[in-house]
Amino acid sequence: MVTPVFPMKRNAWQRWRLRTDRGGGIEGMPLQLLIMVIVAGLALAVILGWVLSVPQPSVIKTVSPNHTTVAIANAPVDSTAKKSLAFTVAVFDASNGPVKNVVVTLDGALTAGQVTKADADDGTVDGVVSFGQVEFKLPPGASTGTVQVTAFKTGHTAPAPVEVLVYRA
Repeated sequence: MVTPVFPMKRNAWQRWRLRTDRGGGIEGMPLQLLIMVIVAGLALAVILGWVLSVPQPSVIKTVSPNHTTVAIANAPVDSTAKKSLAFTVAVFDASNGPVKNVVVTLDGALTAGQVTKADADDGTVDGVVSFGQVEFKLPPGASTGTVQVTAFKTGHTAPAPVEVLVYRA
């Protein structure tokens, strides 16, 4: 037969001793808290130092072609429509300064298909890419088309392509 275990009754001396016992476990908690605060502060300082030392990424902010639309006038809808224009693209960074040594690609409604030029191809490194005369083309039956202008430079994040609208006027 199992005898039930009941909590022991404490006499008055034991209850008084518990109230006056100041050598218990509470003194370790403030020390542990102090150690945790110091370690967290040092870790925060190390992490912030590391994060703030990472350089900001270089960004191509603006791709600005000299023509945003190309109107091909007096072209019948049932024939191929063509128009030649001098085409340049200026590329700017986040502080609106020119992005030098950039490569720009034109793709879409062009006679030549895809055209790629570098900033230095025109003899100057100034953030403006000159394509010279570019021939825009619309096939028979098409009233509109687009040319995607894409800028690229190693180490820079590039924006989405800019579209130039080509249409029959």
